[in-house]
Amino acid sequence: MHIDDTIRYYDENATRFTERSLEENVDDALSRFTSHLVDGTRVLEAGCGAGRDIEYFMSKGFEVEAFDASIEMCNIARERTGIDVKHQRFDEYNPNGKTFNGIWASASLLHVPFENLISIYNKLISTLDEGGVFYASYKYGSEDKISEKSGRFFIHMNEERFKRLMDSIPNVKIAHLWASHDNRAHRQHDKWMKTIIKKEAV
Repeated sequence: MHIDDTIRYYDENATRFTERSLEENVDDALSRFTSHLVDGTRVLEAGCGAGRDIEYFMSKGFEVEAFDASIEMCNIARERTGIDVKHQRFDEYNPNGKTFNGIWASASLLHVPFENLISIYNKLISTLDEGGVFYASYKYGSEDKISEKSGRFFIHMNEERFKRLMDSIPNVKIAHLWASHDNRAHRQHDKWMKTIIKKEAV
């Protein structure tokens, strides 16, 4: 399966991927996201990778919960941050009654098949407090692809496709929707779709 191959890639390349992730600057997205959050509240990082952004949220005083589908990335994130990062896929995640002021899914939901996104979004949004925000980023475009180089599966997202997806998700509105180029030297031609949605009152 595509998802299994993608997870295997991260397990086998965890150290290399961790080093590459440190080259990426996501300060703009983090700033937009945290501007909506209440100080000291709980943030869920859904697909945390090596824990780079967990460290950021903890440094800002947020209580962080995190999970990832790659056991090797979980191990690195646990060692790096000291929190109990759960080894779970999106469809396995169980909040156990917890709610969050924000959900951060940076370059993680892009590995979920497009047809599965509605159920994943609904599941995660159910854990958001009213007025809470949900950040996700995707490779820019309108097609789903398997990387010839790495074997990883990626969905691509553009403005039209994301708005169509959000039309199927109740009680949310788009707060920010913007495209940007990758700021890593070896990926400057790559373009990203970045999204922040807000949960409205039922």
